[in-house]
Amino acid sequence: MLLSSLMEDFSIFGIGWQLEVAEKNIKECEQKNLSGLAIQRNRLTHRYLNFRWQAIKMYKDSKDVVLKLIQVVLEREKKKRYRTEEGRI
Repeated sequence: MLLSSLMEDFSIFGIGWQLEVAEKNIKECEQKNLSGLAIQRNRLTHRYLNFRWQAIKMYKDSKDVVLKLIQVVLEREKKKRYRTEEGRI
């Protein structure tokens, strides 16, 4: 039946037995609507995972640039600190 994929999904939440009982009372058109929701949920999940993966990949690819920027900022701060310490002496 169309509801079987939803039953598998919900069984991980411990409510699979409730869906088995409800399956008898759900009309065919309602089952189609529910299966459409499951398909939409899967699409959104894959989009979200792809987005997260792209963000991770972008960070990984730009890691060298970020490290260089941090080094430049640290060098600048060391020079500023050296100048202020030099003025005290």
